[in-house]
Amino acid sequence: EDEEVEQDAVSKALTARTPSIRKLVFDHKMAAVQDLEGNVKIDTHTTVFMVALQLPVKVAKKGGSYTVEDEAPNDGRNFAWLPLVEEFRKKSKVRIICIGWPGVHADTFAERAEIERLLVKKNCIPVFPPRQDFEDYVSFCATFLWPVFHDVMTFFQTAKPLAFDEQGWAAYQHVNNLYANAVVPHTHESDIIWVHDYHMLMVPTFISRRMPKANIGFYLHTPFPSSDSFKSLPIREELLSGMMCADQLGFQFFAYARAFLVSVKRTLGLEPSFKSGGFIGLEYSGRHVMLKVAHFVYPFQDTQEIILTDEVATKAAEVRKLFEGKTVFVSMDRCDNLSGLVPKFRAFKRFLRTHSEFRGKAVLVQYTFESTVGYDPTNALLNALRDRADAYLQVDDSGKLCINSKGDGECDIFLRLEMVDRIDRLALFRAADVLLDTSANAGLNLMPFEFITAHHDDSKSHSSVIVSEFSGCSRVLLGSIRVNPWNTVEVVNACERAMKMTQNEKKELNLCNLRYVAECSPFEWFKDFLQDLSRARKKEGIRIENIGFGAKIRPVVMTQHFQKLPIETVCSAYRRAKNRVLFLDNEGTLAAG
Repeated sequence: EDEEVEQDAVSKALTARTPSIRKLVFDHKMAAVQDLEGNVKIDTHTTVFMVALQLPVKVAKKGGSYTVEDEAPNDGRNFAWLPLVEEFRKKSKVRIICIGWPGVHADTFAERAEIERLLVKKNCIPVFPPRQDFEDYVSFCATFLWPVFHDVMTFFQTAKPLAFDEQGWAAYQHVNNLYANAVVPHTHESDIIWVHDYHMLMVPTFISRRMPKANIGFYLHTPFPSSDSFKSLPIREELLSGMMCADQLGFQFFAYARAFLVSVKRTLGLEPSFKSGGFIGLEYSGRHVMLKVAHFVYPFQDTQEIILTDEVATKAAEVRKLFEGKTVFVSMDRCDNLSGLVPKFRAFKRFLRTHSEFRGKAVLVQYTFESTVGYDPTNALLNALRDRADAYLQVDDSGKLCINSKGDGECDIFLRLEMVDRIDRLALFRAADVLLDTSANAGLNLMPFEFITAHHDDSKSHSSVIVSEFSGCSRVLLGSIRVNPWNTVEVVNACERAMKMTQNEKKELNLCNLRYVAECSPFEWFKDFLQDLSRARKKEGIRIENIGFGAKIRPVVMTQHFQKLPIETVCSAYRRAKNRVLFLDNEGTLAAG
């Protein structure tokens, strides 16, 4: 009975702040915009093309033939994208077509045709880059762009800096062009094209070359680097030009948009402009490129339903049985240095040495997995983690989770080295007491959101969340304990606080986080971006010409009566002239009067 009363109180607290307040703010903003530009609707006449590295469905080859798996690929945001896209299709009656790599390489035309036939039923269009080019492209993204966008510049700052990867850059442009080529034949200027993440920075350029008036949006799911880091890139202008070919640019947090604006000012000399309704943008070659700040929203409602399934309950009980009577600190991170895994292990060991009363009462369970995204080979890091871990978590022949200890002593840190599915991840979070995140730099980091959702119905015992101040989620999850992962003492104190905190304090902090996670709607985030992108489309009655060479080409707005100078006429006039004046520009010193 007490438990039901407690859950009732949580439910009332969650519904106390109804979406009506958020809707009031949104309606006020939209009223101001509609007064200026009229109403914009996303309806049955709208077609949206979603362009990303990988499709939200996975193709697999079984028994010599290809099949499309029902579940989304278990990586990045794909577990959330598929249900979100399907929900938007159903509620808005909008046609959404996803374009990306299907997860397999098809070596023959017959195989490609078979995969295309399977995916057309899922409203997906596959892209088949040449295998070697794709490998070079993925390597360039992983070893260059990923660290750069997280402000890691070690390859330039060492005693023997590496030469810029020209082959990787060429592969990057080529693959981006292939994605653009997959979009253009199927789209019309009235459609919406939404391009995602740093893998696709040049796609807007290649689309706008062939469709100057295409309505293109780009959303960056990572941080944007500081201007000091970005200005050192040999391809800084090309990357900015690629992004600026879009009509709207999306960022997760204002700090990332601000870093972008500073880089644009220093590199391209552009100042931001502001419009009524709270919109910010950039005037670029006669076009207005809009900026939007809104982080990806975690699917709280859908995840709730999965958490309450018997499968999650069974696996969560399995984890609890292994660590019965102990406070379980957990985390799941990609195996790269940006995840701050070694500092985390070091801090937890120090926590147990400093507070010996918790030895044997608190453990750290770390799930980690290798990924194509990461800026250095994981072997050295994996070895460092293995050295510091006391035991491994593994699945035995019967499918049960078991502990494989390295020695006979007390085990404090348990390591699991494999990619697990979402059910296992939710079960781990459901069974745990404290989330410990020590990311050195992360764009959003959905794991704290998932942990909070896993404990949405806590009643007697409440969970705690420790997050790095360098994770984007720390800006919005105000009920979390924020730490500087490089300050070991601070992490130790945070662990101590999580152990000693009263249930009432935990409940209050957890409720603060839960309110934020529960109230945000992925559907509204998706719809809001599309509406603003449609509003940012290029206006009727303008003419756009592509000016420049190579990757630096840019669309420039001209008057309807603009005509290009005939080359033969110019050359003839030049040869006949007695006096000739040549104006040479260096770093933008010439400007119109």
